[in-house]
Amino acid sequence: MKKEQQSEVRETVDTTENLNEQMQIRLEKLEGLEAEGCKPFTVRTAEQSHHAAQIIDDFASLEGQKVVVAGRMMSKRGMGKVSFSDLQDRSGTVQIFSKIDLLGEEAYRAWLNLDIGDLVEVHGEVFRTKRGEISVRSESYRLLAKCLRPLPEKFHGLTDKDTRYRKRYLDLIVNPEVKTSFEKRSRIISAVRSYLNQHDFLEVETPLLNIIAGGASARPFITHHNSLDLDLFLRISPELYLKRLIVGGFERVYELGRNFRNEGMSVRHNPEFTMLELYEAYTDYKGMMEICENIIADACRTVNAGECEISFNGQEIDLTPPFRRVSMAELVEAKTGVDFTGDLGLEEAKAVAEKAGLAEQVTAEMGRGDILNLLFEELCEAELIQPTFVYDYPIEISPLTKKKPEDPRFTERFELFISGMEFANAYSELNDPRDQKERFQEQLRRRQAGDDEANLPDQDFVEALEYAMPPTGGLGIGIDRLVMLLTDNSSIRDVLLFPTMKPLGDKTTINQASDGASSESSESPAAELEKIDFSKVKVEALFEDMIDFETFIKSDYRAVKVLNCEEVPKSKKLLKFTLNDGSEKERVILSGIKEYYQPEELIGKTLLAICNLPPRKMMGIESEGMLISAIHEEEGEERLNLITLSPRIPAGAKMY
Repeated sequence: MKKEQQSEVRETVDTTENLNEQMQIRLEKLEGLEAEGCKPFTVRTAEQSHHAAQIIDDFASLEGQKVVVAGRMMSKRGMGKVSFSDLQDRSGTVQIFSKIDLLGEEAYRAWLNLDIGDLVEVHGEVFRTKRGEISVRSESYRLLAKCLRPLPEKFHGLTDKDTRYRKRYLDLIVNPEVKTSFEKRSRIISAVRSYLNQHDFLEVETPLLNIIAGGASARPFITHHNSLDLDLFLRISPELYLKRLIVGGFERVYELGRNFRNEGMSVRHNPEFTMLELYEAYTDYKGMMEICENIIADACRTVNAGECEISFNGQEIDLTPPFRRVSMAELVEAKTGVDFTGDLGLEEAKAVAEKAGLAEQVTAEMGRGDILNLLFEELCEAELIQPTFVYDYPIEISPLTKKKPEDPRFTERFELFISGMEFANAYSELNDPRDQKERFQEQLRRRQAGDDEANLPDQDFVEALEYAMPPTGGLGIGIDRLVMLLTDNSSIRDVLLFPTMKPLGDKTTINQASDGASSESSESPAAELEKIDFSKVKVEALFEDMIDFETFIKSDYRAVKVLNCEEVPKSKKLLKFTLNDGSEKERVILSGIKEYYQPEELIGKTLLAICNLPPRKMMGIESEGMLISAIHEEEGEERLNLITLSPRIPAGAKMY
């Protein structure tokens, strides 16, 4: 074994042994306490007269008063007759002043023997130290729970995002500022509910288990009901159930709940997510615009000191109603000079896409409206920074929406865009059962042609419409994205307490338990790797042309960590990688390896990239480098393996 490998193994062993040693010491302390009659895990309740923030904020009135605080010990200083500790509760941190004369020698020594992370209850008096620190002078205390694992080291803390998401409890302990986003999330959801309740909307609950996955174009999760011996779908949208309620006579309904879509993950997408969907009888999509902007502005004011001006991703955004309103065709005409509301045929639309450099994304089944939408997504969407309602969508992508009477090629639909992201979607709801049936049939044709995200026909919903549904406006708002916007978080995982994560290693937790809780990394050799008959393998011949060494060393090869990987919409080949290259800025690289890998399996991997290539625009996205893969031919087919490195190699490490 090489010296470098020996060093790595020794460091891993040392780290594991050190952790085990610290845990053993803490466990022995607990056993010693229990032997002396102090059994913290039998404590049922604790006192807490004040929180840390109250003591700091109301010091003038609390100085000299007796208080009881409870929380986690986060630091210890001083080991003589006087010591200081920081106690953290949900509101913040307050200093605990402990003195041998006040506690008594035995209790004081036991206090010094506590560990960082232990949960304690402290009775004492509020005062200010000679150095001006507001503190609680401890007169008695009680150990409430023993922390058997050491917290992450103080100065480096818990910074690895992957660990933070997997162990959110640890993230909340070590990075208490993270709590702010989730506290705001709760207030945002409360504000949304409050607005709707005040405007006479009724909150309802509809099934999560659906026989038909309807209401949106998305790939569903499938589960099985054992008693009924029936495959069911986790809902992708509550839309069709909510509109049944409108038929039944409820004029204003809404649901705030989880939806599930079995699609790629990204900084903007999680397989399960929270949506607001609402429906109001006797209005249309224009009425939904007013409700939408008011809900968002009201939620913003709730968590932003009454103001509607915010900063998101370094951009200053004003959420004061009314928002800008513009049609999709107007935006595309401004970019291409072509008016899609005129007599533009399919071939002419394809020519516009080709001129815009989007010919590769135009497929045989796409209609004129699909191409209009493609042009909008690629040329216009990213530039919509201030809140903008984009309305009048083509009928091809709006199967549940009313046609515009003056031009049936378009529908009465809008989406809200802020900072280049979609935040809301609304319709003048289709209530003609004949039209709805035709739309479902068209969606079925698309599904049979290979579009597994096309809507499934729902005959019962058509039947409901046959009993007459009033003119209705419907609106959906992505709550997770709204929270991202109002808390200035660029990743959806930072506003979900427990985002969906791929299990570490190649096994699920259940399999790990049944196999003896193996904790081997997925980077370790896998026994089930596919065997290759190298006699059937062909590789490209070595280049005969030589390059000089000075040219070669100009290529900047770096180790990069995959923060996120997602499919590029409309592309059959490309995956989009968001990478940590060791710098402060995230790097985006596109790679044409979609047919070889699922994006989820690459998240967290350590890859090899060239980082000093000039940016190259692909599908409207700038690719900032190249990932390195190994390619060979096997039995006449091209095979590709993405070069993966040891996870121990840090992001940004230079390759030689």
